[in-house]
Amino acid sequence: CPLDALNDGDGDGHCANDDNCPEDANADQLDSDGDGAGDVCDICPFDATDDASDGDGVCDDVDTCIGVFDPTNADTDGDSVGDACDACPNNSRQWTESFCGCGTCDGGTVGPCTHLNDRTCVPYYVGTTICPAGSVRCEVDAPAPTDDPAPVDDPTPLDDPAPLDDPTPIDDPTPLDDPTPADDPPPCVEVEFGSWGSCSATCGGGTQWRSKAPPAGGEACPPLQESRACNTHDCPPPAGGGQCTGCWPGTSGRCKTADTVCWGDACPPGA
Repeated sequence: CPLDALNDGDGDGHCANDDNCPEDANADQLDSDGDGAGDVCDICPFDATDDASDGDGVCDDVDTCIGVFDPTNADTDGDSVGDACDACPNNSRQWTESFCGCGTCDGGTVGPCTHLNDRTCVPYYVGTTICPAGSVRCEVDAPAPTDDPAPVDDPTPLDDPAPLDDPTPIDDPTPLDDPTPADDPPPCVEVEFGSWGSCSATCGGGTQWRSKAPPAGGEACPPLQESRACNTHDCPPPAGGGQCTGCWPGTSGRCKTADTVCWGDACPPGA
């Protein structure tokens, strides 16, 4: 090795001036990411930048938040997007990157349907399994099938039990009086629906509900609630055409959703 004073110090058959790992033996000279450093001495053998994007100690090929300093690399909901850059870190079933959808109902609302323009939850149409206009059903993943249990050996048969003596007969019980029949429940009363409630959105599509008030001395006939779509017109851009404020970290623009994600100039319904 005329240019290597140690004459191949690691003994792998490659002189130091031509060895991609001069202090670690690697006869194959494998360099998977092509950064000039052999795999055996490369801190990130499959990341040519060696974690230069964020310097958090997690190589980019396994980093769930590239460009964001996050040495924990945590991914609570298992959707391959790290918590530090996941808009919905506790819910892998968000409908879009902006809305967390099922399991994160806002304002104390509950129901099997999630509104498309915000994170409020609403019930089905009364007497159906149909979500109201402007909402979608929260689908639930089916549980993973479990392995069939191992077969159990047939139990050892037991000896026939010794016959028991005939029990002493008991006197016939005294018959009970027939119970007094209950009165039939009163019929329900047909009543009109009350006024429509406020719309859940000022623009871009919302939902209104109204219900029947119980009449005096009886119960109203079903259905007791009904809903309808409201404020379906597009939302206007911010006043003056300026940039939105109070945006989710790392986002900006003239449009903002209910959960503060901002972007662009052309605002879709609900933004």
